[in-house]
Amino acid sequence: LGTALVLYLKAPRKLRPMVLLPLFAGSDLMINFTAASVSDALWVLPLLFAAFYMEKPLVSGAFYGLACAMKQTPWILAPFLLIYMLRDEERARLRDRFLRIVKFAGTTAAIFLSANLPFMVQDLSAWLGNVLAPMAEDLVILSQGPSGLLPLGKIFYAVLAVAVSVVLIVNYYVYFDKLRYVLWIFPGIVLWFSYRALTNYIIYWVPLMLVSLILWYRTEQAKTVSTF
Repeated sequence: LGTALVLYLKAPRKLRPMVLLPLFAGSDLMINFTAASVSDALWVLPLLFAAFYMEKPLVSGAFYGLACAMKQTPWILAPFLLIYMLRDEERARLRDRFLRIVKFAGTTAAIFLSANLPFMVQDLSAWLGNVLAPMAEDLVILSQGPSGLLPLGKIFYAVLAVAVSVVLIVNYYVYFDKLRYVLWIFPGIVLWFSYRALTNYIIYWVPLMLVSLILWYRTEQAKTVSTF
């Protein structure tokens, strides 16, 4: 409900009648999973705030740190966020851009550690093993991605996911002006190519897809107004 409300309020008035429709395009996102207490939805709301307040690195970093403390899924955004902050204001001095990155990364780390440090201190190996279990352990395979159709082995899909990540990172840096707001859906693409591409690894990026649309629309509207 919070996610739907934030998207509605942040959307330009012309988009509001349609901005919530993709959330209910299928029953899994808002009904079957979220209403059935699947915990993946928890990281979506703070990540929305992180996306909408990127011009304020301390605020955005705090919300991103909160999202990362809740689930490993948002971690995939890290390299794209660094590129965004490095290239978003290219007219600014390089020193100022790096200072922005330091503020964002420092706040993210502080919030993440405030939630996880007690468990890390208690038993670091157990914490690390459980956090990395979805990527490192032989969990049950229930994939909605290519691995569900072509069982070519865990190593193959691990390499494939890394390769897709590298391609997206390079393209995001090179074609930043065209892909500026698309970063919020890149993790969903990476996870679809992974060995264990569960539905809930992918569908929770739909609200972030709407964030990309809202931010892009705002920019285009601002350009139109400045032209006239």
